[in-house]
Amino acid sequence: FPRSGSHRRRIFEAIAASSTGLTAEQAANQTGIDFARSAAPRCAELKRGGWVQTHGTREGSLGAEQDVLVLTEKGRAASVGMVAA
Repeated sequence: FPRSGSHRRRIFEAIAASSTGLTAEQAANQTGIDFARSAAPRCAELKRGGWVQTHGTREGSLGAEQDVLVLTEKGRAASVGMVAA
């Protein structure tokens, strides 16, 4: 599970708190974490770990389509009691 206080954990918590999912760019904006250097790689790690999954796309700030990330069953189970949904 993402370590408390880590960038990966902060990104996970932001996605968990969103009712519609977040793109990596949106997660970066909400957490204040640098998009290219940290937020996007942390999102990829969360996907590889099975905590989040892609659920459609959304247009980013530069007009390109970006994956929308939502929690998996594993992620939802882990987030119970961690953040307000």
